[in-house]
Amino acid sequence: MVVNVVNYAYHLIMGRVLGPVNYGVLASIFSILYLISVVPSSASVSIVKFISSAKGNGEVYSVYRSLSRFVFILAGITSLVFMTFSPFVAKFLRIENISIVAMVSFVLFFSLITLVNQASSQGLLKFSGLVVPNLVSAVVKLGLGITLVLLGWSVFGAIFAVVVGAVLSYLYSRWFIKRVLTGKSSKFFNLKPFFKYSIPVLVQAFAFTSLFTTDLILVKHFLPEFEAGIY
Repeated sequence: MVVNVVNYAYHLIMGRVLGPVNYGVLASIFSILYLISVVPSSASVSIVKFISSAKGNGEVYSVYRSLSRFVFILAGITSLVFMTFSPFVAKFLRIENISIVAMVSFVLFFSLITLVNQASSQGLLKFSGLVVPNLVSAVVKLGLGITLVLLGWSVFGAIFAVVVGAVLSYLYSRWFIKRVLTGKSSKFFNLKPFFKYSIPVLVQAFAFTSLFTTDLILVKHFLPEFEAGIY
């Protein structure tokens, strides 16, 4: 609830201090982030399932270690691919500053590796490890974002604050999960059941999220800057 209020305040205040044109840029970037967030949100459901069904601390650690290594590699590859194509994304959205789009890759990377820690905490019924990272990210995004925009950093400052929030969110989630994972195991968890369970969830989540994000991306591409910001 608190996180939702902070996120709402973020967009309300940013719309005021950035103005229609720059807020249109920010909104299009967040539409990309919302689409990308489909991956962690759908994968987290699967991680919670497999962590909660694991028997004993050793098996929990085995599942966590296997998933965290896989997600780390996936996050690295996905982030590099997005950064490579960021000039084309910026051109499609008519954003002159390519670095604004490129920073999304950093948010993507840290969001993905954070989700393993958050979902594992949820599966272990340690809900502080789920809630606090989201709160840290939201508060930093709001406080630092407003500060940087007022200092003249404009949209770059707003997105940079999101990156900083994502990094701090990961650091807390990592610290928390290391405290609650007490077991040790040298075995690796077979990821095939995880993939089988995750793919249908991913498709459903992506289809649903597209309903309220695709329009903003298309509006930013086709409409003039001011009208896109008003939309």
